Amino acid sequence: MPTLLWMQTAACSGDSMSLLCAESPDLLELLEGHGVELLWHPSLSPTSAADLGRTIDRILADEIDLTVLCVEGSILLGPDGTGMFDSFGGRPKKDLVAGLAAKARAFSICDAAHTTAVECNDGKIMLGQMKCLDEITYDRICAVMGESAFHAELAKSDLVSLINWTM
Repeated sequence: MPTLLWMQTAACSGDSMSLLCAESPDLLELLEGHGVELLWHPSLSPTSAADLGRTIDRILADEIDLTVLCVEGSILLGPDGTGMFDSFGGRPKKDLVAGLAAKARAFSICDAAHTTAVECNDGKIMLGQMKCLDEITYDRICAVMGESAFHAELAKSDLVSLINWTM
């Protein structure tokens, strides 16, 4: 059975709020209809953050298979590259996401886009560095996955979603 772990980073919940408003089917019906086990979701899981920590540890220890990792929000790198501006259980989420992504069925097509933000008393300045997204082409996907593997993934998928929320 495919599994889904949904993590929020940098306090973003817009995607969850949109999905929670879906009807016919709603998100839970969609997952159940496709046989996907929801391991954890910040708005839908009745369990505590401590339970999420145990689930993460079990995935990292190969005790639970992870098929899909959904990361909602920005992955913070500060201060000074430590990622501790956004942490969970004393661990930077950037490291948790990297470890979980290595366990999920994932393909890295290009480097992640980044946003540099400077917050001031009267607003903020955000500079998106998205040039790396230009690398996402059909040829690049086929080079990373193999063309037949890519076509096989598409053929067995009911939904393909590509999202970039860099800014």
